[in-house]
Amino acid sequence: VVAPSGSVVGQAGRGIFAEESATGVGSVLVNGSGNVTGTGDAFSGIVAENLNKANGGDVTVSQTGNVIGGYDGIHALTYGAGNVIVTTAANANITGTQLYGIEVTSNGTGNIVVTTATNDVITSGSVGINAYNQATSIPQVGGATTSSITVNAFGTVNSGSALTGSSSRPAGILA
Repeated sequence: VVAPSGSVVGQAGRGIFAEESATGVGSVLVNGSGNVTGTGDAFSGIVAENLNKANGGDVTVSQTGNVIGGYDGIHALTYGAGNVIVTTAANANITGTQLYGIEVTSNGTGNIVVTTATNDVITSGSVGINAYNQATSIPQVGGATTSSITVNAFGTVNSGSALTGSSSRPAGILA
C-alpha cells in the first residue's frame, strides 16, 4: 500500500513505483491524494504492477491529485489473475507526455476497470486511455467470457500524434 497525501516528485524517475515481484504475493494499492510527477522521458508518474503470474491479487490505483509522467501518466499492470482498477477524482489532470495518459494492462483472467471523473483532463502523446488484456486465453463459463474491460470516461480525453507502442494509430480511448 502506497498512500501519499502530499506531492510526490521522482527526481530522476517514476513518481510512485509499487510492485509485487515475480515471486510476490498480495494486492498492490496506490491510494494517493497529492500531485505526482515522474521526471524524464522514460518514466511514468505512477506505476503499479503485479509481476507474479500465480498471484491473484488486484492492482488498484485510486488517485485524487494530478499525475504527470514523461512516459505514461498512470501505468497499471498485472500478470496474475486479479483485477486492475484505476480511478481518478474530479478535476484531475493526468498527463503522459510520450505515450499514454492512462495505460491499464492485464495478462491474466481478471477484469479491467478505468473510471475518470467529472472535469478530468487526460492528455497523452499517443492514446489518452489504453486498456487491454493480453492473456493467451480467457475461460468461458456457460458460453460467456469471464473477463471484461470497462472504461467510464467523464471529462476530456486528449490523444496525441505518436503511434502506440505496438505501432497502432493514436486515439482518445483504445479498449
